[in-house]
Amino acid sequence: MKDVIAVAQSAFKSEGVDVYAPKLPYANRLRSVRAEKIIVDLLDAIDPIVALHGAYERIVLVGFSLGGIFARRLFLIAAGNPPGFQLEKPFESAHPRAWAPQVERLVTISAFNRGWQVTGRTDWYSSFILNLLGLIGHLSPHDWRPTLFDARLGSPFTVQTRLHWMAYRRWHADIRSSKIVDKDLGLPVSRTRDPIVVQLVGRQDSFTSPLDLVDIAVDGHDPSSPHPRYFYIEMPDTNHERAIVLTGATARKEMLAEALAQPPQALAVIASDPSLLADDIPQSDPSVTDVIFIMHGIRDDGFWTHHIAKVVREQAAKAPVIRARTPSYGYFAMLPFVLPWIRRQKVEWFMDQYVAAATQFPNADFSYVGHSNGTYLAARALKDYADAHFKHVFFAGSVVRRDYDWLDLLSAARVKKIHNVPAAADWVVALLPKSVEGWKKIDLGGAGFDGFDQAGKHPDLTQPTLFANGKHSAAIAESQWEHIARFIVHGTVPPELPSTAFVKSRAQWLVPLARSHLGLPLLVLVFGIVFPALLAIPLFIYAAGPALPLDNQSGWEAIASSFVVMGYFLLLKLVVTRV
Repeated sequence: MKDVIAVAQSAFKSEGVDVYAPKLPYANRLRSVRAEKIIVDLLDAIDPIVALHGAYERIVLVGFSLGGIFARRLFLIAAGNPPGFQLEKPFESAHPRAWAPQVERLVTISAFNRGWQVTGRTDWYSSFILNLLGLIGHLSPHDWRPTLFDARLGSPFTVQTRLHWMAYRRWHADIRSSKIVDKDLGLPVSRTRDPIVVQLVGRQDSFTSPLDLVDIAVDGHDPSSPHPRYFYIEMPDTNHERAIVLTGATARKEMLAEALAQPPQALAVIASDPSLLADDIPQSDPSVTDVIFIMHGIRDDGFWTHHIAKVVREQAAKAPVIRARTPSYGYFAMLPFVLPWIRRQKVEWFMDQYVAAATQFPNADFSYVGHSNGTYLAARALKDYADAHFKHVFFAGSVVRRDYDWLDLLSAARVKKIHNVPAAADWVVALLPKSVEGWKKIDLGGAGFDGFDQAGKHPDLTQPTLFANGKHSAAIAESQWEHIARFIVHGTVPPELPSTAFVKSRAQWLVPLARSHLGLPLLVLVFGIVFPALLAIPLFIYAAGPALPLDNQSGWEAIASSFVVMGYFLLLKLVVTRV
């Protein structure tokens, strides 16, 4: 950062400037210090600097690459929590800083504000590094993962930062529009400043997509402000690494100096419109009061979600303005579903959808209809993302653990109503997710077969006394669409009708199998170990015996066994990726 430091010293030379440029733990790419701890440590390091040198006229936060996300969250935690936003546990004890009102602007350089992701367009070097870090982060034991892992697209830290920034900006927009007066500010630091953001991006930056570098939705135009508060400046002939190499690069040096010190009116002259990077930017619609997510599960193309969305819209014809969303993460087979890091990636994908909806519909409450893995998405999101919240939640064929803590979410008002419908013959849940429920660290379970343990302990946590009559999709059958829609729109608990759609007890043959908890472990043992070993016996015999020419009987059996084993694994791959 030496060139950036030099430009900062030069830009403020006439006024005088102190520069604090700490070497952060992630200078070593494999350091595993969590993002939240780094923010807390930075706050504690800045406090004595301000106390020693007295009050500054202004403070400018500068962040390069990953540091851009950290600089934004550093300010947000220092400024205090806007009303209604739910912080992560590591930040709950953080107190607002008296120096926060002096933060005039944030300058980010090549910052990937939406988070990084690997796509088919990522250059080979960045793709290799990011895939390696992602693999280490997902597979490492004891929750060890590189700091950069916290900044991937859809990760809890990235999503919470984006939601926090939106909440803060909207809070100040209400202040500017006189919707909130001084006595209602709710923060101990009066009139905490709403800083401008200047984002410098290299035109040749291929570390990740330009639409991941620029968070257009979150940093969009604020109609409450008479002047722009976000400035997007492109640096010509600049890639990700060279964005902070300023020696001999006159244009980049001048752009950074202007970004640091020029007033907004001057920045507007050199800034460009980031919305021109794409032609499908959703427009904000404050009239929408409710957004409904309808999410499909495993082994499912999700076409049924559109039918339920249609019924929801029909139910809402005389109600407040509602939008029903049916995004799809594609066909999701059984094996990928069993792998925890693949499931988490789907949650991250969903939470990116959640942020997009939150930016487009600023005044809306969110509700949720989930089937199978769709139930996992919402349950895991509520656990990992402190500010995620839903008004009404409907679960069918749930793969969530029976002991999931809904009471805590209900008491915190992060969920207003939850209705779960178990099915009588749901062998998918009974034999697979339920079979691993005994392992506390595995976040799958049998709520779609047994129901939730806490059902009945809160008036807004409901479950039918009967079971849906059928298999995995019984609770989202056509006969239930109207009931689901009324629950989502009006909060009316679905009746156990028609009578043919519900039964008193579960399938007798399935109950003992479910209680044995042998489903998934037995499948892995039989098809992953026993069958391949039996098929490979001729190969083992030939390898362990005396050296014989390949043209004898044992040699040909070994060759045939090799092809059989390879064919078996190819067939197994086909099954587990499509079934």
